[in-house]
Amino acid sequence: MSTKPTWVQSDIDELAAVFLHLDSLEEVKLFLDDICTEKEMIEIANRWKVARMLIAGLSWKKIEKITGVSSATIAKVAKRMQNKKGGIAHVLSKLV
Repeated sequence: MSTKPTWVQSDIDELAAVFLHLDSLEEVKLFLDDICTEKEMIEIANRWKVARMLIAGLSWKKIEKITGVSSATIAKVAKRMQNKKGGIAHVLSKLV
């Protein structure tokens, strides 16, 4: 994992904390719409979809066919899931 400057980590922490103060799906969507471009939101949504499909055991080829996401994006998501601390799996367990 790369070492981020303290100010970058602080900004990331602050951004993550914002979500704790939002009370509804609508508020989250409004916030994301203001802070992200449409392309950024689509990319994040696609990565989330790919992560769910990987956890469900779908092959990269099937994910690529269903989503239209490139194999490079699938590889990035898979690598981050392997190198991280289980955040995606944790969130999914809360949604079940």
